[in-house]
Amino acid sequence: MTVAGSGSAAWFAEPSQADDTYANRGELVTDWLKRSTVPRAREVRRFLNENLAKVPQDHQLVLYRAHHERWHSAFSELIVARSLQLLGGDIEPEPESEAGTRIDFRACFADGEVGVEVVSPVFDPDAAEVMKRRSSLLEIIESLASPGWRIMVDSLPDLGPSDSKRGFKAAVERLLDNRAPGACSGPQAGRNSAA
Repeated sequence: MTVAGSGSAAWFAEPSQADDTYANRGELVTDWLKRSTVPRAREVRRFLNENLAKVPQDHQLVLYRAHHERWHSAFSELIVARSLQLLGGDIEPEPESEAGTRIDFRACFADGEVGVEVVSPVFDPDAAEVMKRRSSLLEIIESLASPGWRIMVDSLPDLGPSDSKRGFKAAVERLLDNRAPGACSGPQAGRNSAA
């Protein structure tokens, strides 16, 4: 497969089978891109393929592999590289500095050159840790829900990875056993039966 107008191979190929799902919790972005055919996934693949094809050829594979290993920092590097190019710079990836260290890019412009080290900060590390802890609890809820159910979770107990989930699972089972699929109660049921 080729990227339109670039003549080079597509780094992120279109999936061969239809899959209209978004990323699962904890799924790597690149794994989602390999399988999903939703419009957002198609657009992300197009964006990545077009822009990877425009960075220096010897750096394309480096960035492609980095997207699988460290998505956020590799994506930031791609954006910075393309921005430098669009500003008129001729970029050299990973040049060695006078101190013997490597930086991400050297960009040569008509009026001078700049060295660029791309840093992709973690904006809310505490939130990421909370989501990691809650993931196992959400998986328990999803595993106990009847097919086709949508469940909105308002709050969860603060259980760590090594805490027992037995009591939590039992509580969720009790809550879900009280709600038979399709059963309505209260004023809504009265209105439906009267119609």
